[in-house]
Amino acid sequence: MVTLNLTIDDEEKEFNIPESWDEVSVEQFCKLFSFNREELTPIELGVKTLNIFIGVEEETLMMMNYDDFINLINIVDFTNSDIDSKYSDSVEIEGETYFIKDDFNQLTMGEVISIETLIEGTNGNIFAAMAKLLCIFLRKKKENGNLESFKGTFMDRESIFKSLPVSQVYGLFVFFLGGVTLSGSNMRVSLEDN
Repeated sequence: MVTLNLTIDDEEKEFNIPESWDEVSVEQFCKLFSFNREELTPIELGVKTLNIFIGVEEETLMMMNYDDFINLINIVDFTNSDIDSKYSDSVEIEGETYFIKDDFNQLTMGEVISIETLIEGTNGNIFAAMAKLLCIFLRKKKENGNLESFKGTFMDRESIFKSLPVSQVYGLFVFFLGGVTLSGSNMRVSLEDN
């Protein structure tokens, strides 16, 4: 993180700004992909990105000195590059290890319905639903070494997963997207055929 002091509307403020994907949380990443980025001008996209990263209202950012704004945009330019997609079969959060459920050919009805609902709720934008999808994909191991079976209460874990650096779990989604042949709409068709 880089810390900057800038004056906006005659008030000096301190900002902590991420310099890499390693410093961006899953929650921030979900927000970055919750809108259609292609419909925005570069300036509008910059304002939205800074709003998400530093928590300053968009209207306030519009009062920022142009040179200071461009300086901030240059810092967050890493968002124009790919995230390193290293695959890991687990993540550790607050002393608990969560393992990836990677047998996507063996989904339960609860998993299928939950995934379908989340993907439909974001109009197919899997990255906007990342924090919630982690509740389905990441599991603790039971005493016998098997992963927990999915339960609807797992969705309560979303707040735990939101704070993870996106770089820790992005590889899971690359793996999921490559390992699953069913899109949200295809799941419905496959279920209706049975």
